[in-house]
Order: sequence, then C-alpha cells, then structure tokens
Amino acid sequence: MRRESPSGGGFPRTSLRRDAVRAIIAIPSNRNSIRHSNRNMGQRVKGESAPQGGSNDGFAAKEAKLVGDFARLSDWETRYQYIMKIGERRGGLSEDDKTEENLVRGCQSQVWLTARLEEGFVTYSSDSDSAITKGLAALLAGYFSGETPEAVLRREPGFLKEIGLDRHLSPTRANGLLAMVRQIKVHALGFLQASGAEDGDEGN
Repeated sequence: MRRESPSGGGFPRTSLRRDAVRAIIAIPSNRNSIRHSNRNMGQRVKGESAPQGGSNDGFAAKEAKLVGDFARLSDWETRYQYIMKIGERRGGLSEDDKTEENLVRGCQSQVWLTARLEEGFVTYSSDSDSAITKGLAALLAGYFSGETPEAVLRREPGFLKEIGLDRHLSPTRANGLLAMVRQIKVHALGFLQASGAEDGDEGN
C-alpha cells in the first residue's frame, strides 16, 4: 500500500575533482548497479520490495558508508563537490511536486520535500534551486528513506557532526538543514498518526 504524506551563504564555484568524486559515486552502467547505489542511500528503485529494516542497524550501515565516503575525500572543496554530485544523482522532483505545500520553511534557498509510505516504510524525495542545498537535501532524504515512521522519529542524523559538516556550513545553511530534518520528522509523524487513526476506525 502506498500513501502520500498528509503534511504539507553560498560556496565558491570550483572545478570538479572528478577522480575523487567519481571514485565514490560511480556512474551506473546497468539497472542492477543503479539498484545497488539507491539501496546504499536508503532509496528504493520502483518495483523493488520494501527493505526489511527500519531499525538502528539500517541507520548504522548508512552512517558508516557516508562517514567512510567523506573520509576518503581529502578536503572540503572536494567534499562540497561530492555533496553537489549527490544532488545531481539522487535529488530531483517533477515540476508538479514543486508546490507551496512541499516547500520546507526556514531554508535560505527553495527546498521541496515529499514523502510516501509503502508497506510501512517511508521514502523521501527532494529538490532545491541551489546546487549545494539540493545535495544536502538529497543526503538527508537518502539517510531517512527506507525506515519506518517510528524509526525516523527516534533518529537524529548524528553523522553530520561526525563528518564535520556542522562546522563547515554558514549559520543560514545550518538552520536550513535543521528545517529539513524537522520537516522529515513531520512527515513521519503524519504517517504514524494516520496509521493510528485507521487502526482506531477498524476497532470500532
């Protein structure tokens, strides 16, 4: 069963260090490798069954991968490029989804976030009109996707501090990041409340 969610400082432009970034985000050559890439970030390819997870183990695996990926990049110039590449590869919404209802309040740039619930697991999708913000949103969307609403509500993205991102964002972008996390949890809470209401109706 699929259910839509009921809720509604720039960086310098630099040349891509393609060798380092591509070593982490490989360009998939077939559908199997695309599935593998999406699964690593907690996102499912259409047609795949929901992951049997939603626990701390799922988050731990995603955190370990992200921390490892960032550790392999030598400096923050390259890491910013990596974040933007995540946005290019994994971010993006249709124009129909870029609505006022899906806007994340509190972000300097325009950020849109959608959520859907399938077989008890949440999948988030995101987009932004800023390259770095689009990457940050895609990073969070991938991290929280593939988990149950309960797990999303219990989890904080501790990896952001572990990779040092909290120390390398302007105050406005840091506030925007918090706004994205807050909106992700609002969607999860909405799904949880809707599920509880349905259970109550069935009991009457």
